[in-house]
Amino acid sequence: MAALSVLMALGIVLAVMPMLAALFLKEGGSKYLADGRARNGVALLDNAAATISAAVAKWPKIIAVAGVALTALFGLAYLQLEPRYRLSDMLPDQGTAATVLDRIEERLGGLFPLSVMVEWPEGLEPQSKAVREIIQEVHETLERHSAISKVNSLHDLQRWAESGGLPPDEAARALTRLRRPWSYRAT
Repeated sequence: MAALSVLMALGIVLAVMPMLAALFLKEGGSKYLADGRARNGVALLDNAAATISAAVAKWPKIIAVAGVALTALFGLAYLQLEPRYRLSDMLPDQGTAATVLDRIEERLGGLFPLSVMVEWPEGLEPQSKAVREIIQEVHETLERHSAISKVNSLHDLQRWAESGGLPPDEAARALTRLRRPWSYRAT
């Protein structure tokens, strides 16, 4: 996608620049001359362009190698960046949005959940004890991870149902009556 954007920008520049040149650089002399003398700003730009072009003509290989080396260096630095997109970094520190985001972070563990897919051998039902133990193990492993603030899973629902007085097997059967995608997925 980025390459397509660069190609589009190149195409626009190649199409627009000749039109602008034809529009502004008409016959009859330069427009930036006042009484035959260049204005100070334009003279400064002309001198800078002449200096740069003389340097490029004098040391073309050194400048090309330096350009490739700098591109490689900056590319390496770019690859070392770790993306960290937190919505809270883009919100003002004070205000209702920051307060709501803090509550979402506290209660749900953030806006972007980590989904874990637990697979088990065919023939086992989701309410079987082996599957429940696997989900519990995954749940507990994620809870021990320091970067994960809150874990929500079928194990939570199982514990909640059992705390209401349902035996483990009946709680598991009740969970499988939920909509099918939720009964096979732990997040």
